[in-house]
Amino acid sequence: MTLRTRIKAATLAIIIGAVAATTGPAGSAAAAGHNSGTKNSPYACYGQDGMQANICLYWDASMVGAWSSYGYDPASPHGVKDLAGKRFTWGSGAGLNTLVKNNAGAMACGPTKCYSYYNENWTGNYDYAAAYKAGTLYYTWNDEASVKWDS
Repeated sequence: MTLRTRIKAATLAIIIGAVAATTGPAGSAAAAGHNSGTKNSPYACYGQDGMQANICLYWDASMVGAWSSYGYDPASPHGVKDLAGKRFTWGSGAGLNTLVKNNAGAMACGPTKCYSYYNENWTGNYDYAAAYKAGTLYYTWNDEASVKWDS
């Protein structure tokens, strides 16, 4: 092996080592969040018995048609870890009675900051909005699996 080849090999090894040291092991990246609360929320975020909910998910990204609401049930005081089996049961028109999981286009928050997560158990990329804000989902548009809110 010539001196020139050894220098190239050593340089390449240093570069690969530096890249590996700064990027970390595969899969170690943190989840990304996106503020979807770009609008003041004049949208209905009510549920059972007319009680205000902490988060509403809308079937349509323009916030028309059906929605589902969460946050007024003492059985789940901080969120819903898995939206499987939940349905859009409020409103009318497009999306009514369809499954919520992986089908929402927008969200609105009630009196607390709220979050929509890509995975179950409040993990993965997420969208969030401040209290009384609403907007189109970004990371979780038609890919939401759990929701939670600040208490």
